[in-house]
Amino acid sequence: GRLRRLVLDCCHVTNGGMSTVARLTSMQALDLSDSAVTSSGVFALISLTNMTSLNLFSTGISDTGVAHLTSLSRLRALNLDSRLVSDAGLAHLHRLTNLTELDLFGAKVTAAGTRHLSHLTNLRTLEMCGGGVSDEAVRHIAPLVLLRNLNVSQNEGVRDPSVVAVVSRFTLLSQLNLAGTGVGDEGARALAERLTDLTSLCISGCRVHPSSLNLLQAMPKMLYLTAEQNP
Repeated sequence: GRLRRLVLDCCHVTNGGMSTVARLTSMQALDLSDSAVTSSGVFALISLTNMTSLNLFSTGISDTGVAHLTSLSRLRALNLDSRLVSDAGLAHLHRLTNLTELDLFGAKVTAAGTRHLSHLTNLRTLEMCGGGVSDEAVRHIAPLVLLRNLNVSQNEGVRDPSVVAVVSRFTLLSQLNLAGTGVGDEGARALAERLTDLTSLCISGCRVHPSSLNLLQAMPKMLYLTAEQNP
């Protein structure tokens, strides 16, 4: 068929329906979020090589299913927000070098997994909020210099060393979420000094004092600064 985009989020879709979807060989964007599709269902989609956007948020996809995605080399946007996805699954993502958006919000990502993301140098948006990201994990994504939007919130292991050495070097960033991390004044000052294009920053629940908050608020393009529950 000629169908280019199909949205099935929150529908009663199961693995059994994926063989029908797989016949839509012109498909470019598929949204299966909040469905009962699992890794075996994703396997049926490997023939959809024209796909550029795939949303698997809150599905049953696991590391096995991520391995099935390697044939979809044209993917630009991929949502793998699933607690069943871990570092083992991320090992397969290095082949998807056309990705510009990657959502690993709830995935179980650690430093062992982020080393596989260093090849995805076209990424503009990256979200990793599963709690296992550390300074070491952030150092592995240092090559992703085209990032515009980075969310590593709710990872207490992200602290000043990686913010100073890596995050503050992403000079194209316009949106940054560090809420619930271990970032303090040193990291905040580095952001204020280097990220001149930053328009939105969330550092709620961090360790940033008022003097550093003032520097962030005075940044030239800052529009939205959220800094609740700081000292």
